Amino acid sequence: MVQPITLLSIEKEYLDSVGFVEFSVNLERRWVKGYRLNTNDSIWIPIDCVYYPLPKDYTPCFGVSSNGVATGQTLENAVFAALMELIERDAIMVSWYSQCKVKRLSTNLLDPYLLSKAEFWEKLGRKLEFYNFTLDSVPVIVAVIHGEHYPMFVRGSSANPDYLKAAHKACQEVEITMHSLLHSENCHPILPEDVVEVEDHGRLYYFTENQERLWQFYDAEVTDVAPVVINDPYQRFDPIIINLHKPKNNLDLPVVRVLHEDLLHINFGFGNEHIGHSRLDKLGLKWVFK
Repeated sequence: MVQPITLLSIEKEYLDSVGFVEFSVNLERRWVKGYRLNTNDSIWIPIDCVYYPLPKDYTPCFGVSSNGVATGQTLENAVFAALMELIERDAIMVSWYSQCKVKRLSTNLLDPYLLSKAEFWEKLGRKLEFYNFTLDSVPVIVAVIHGEHYPMFVRGSSANPDYLKAAHKACQEVEITMHSLLHSENCHPILPEDVVEVEDHGRLYYFTENQERLWQFYDAEVTDVAPVVINDPYQRFDPIIINLHKPKNNLDLPVVRVLHEDLLHINFGFGNEHIGHSRLDKLGLKWVFK
């Protein structure tokens, strides 16, 4: 059995603010069956941690999102994609909560494709840079495009056992976002207190007003040491898998949700921080942002 409290540190103040109920072993819940990847052991998870939206008469004790949900041509592909997303988001959240230093990858660590992308953006008066957010498993790379004009700072991120593959995917993500912003109407600045939706987290840094909050990037040291390539991404984390959709024919695709107690889930919106999760303690880091 997986209890929501093991997935996130859920404080009563937060539960009250969003209208959730506090979990206890005596609380009546609906459960769904999953399994561990490496051992195939069955495990039961409250539907609060798996599905949304929930029935109107069901008060949740956990706020779930699409984080860790993926599809693929095979079940193995879907599980891999979902776990990589969990690891990527975990690295982003840990770095934010701990305000730990990250390092910028030297151009010596980039392949010709990434170098050509950096050259392209430099001609447009912007810089494309890559940062190592790797923690204790597969490489996590954050790609950033920044400059002196709107949007001033845009980023994309990805996790992959091969850091160059992670960098390529992060580059694609940040370029799509940047091109979209350059070809749409400018939005106006917002305050951290105005952050509600996923898009708001990025929008906060499009303007001069909040650039000082990005010291992790602007003050980063440059490194010539490449992130270690991990051959077995499941060695560190044995994920819990819930089959959301099983293929009915050869043209159908599997959809899974992947969970792991040690990975810090991403959360959106100002004031929705899950302070106190055991992840930082296990990494030997301190909570700085509270």
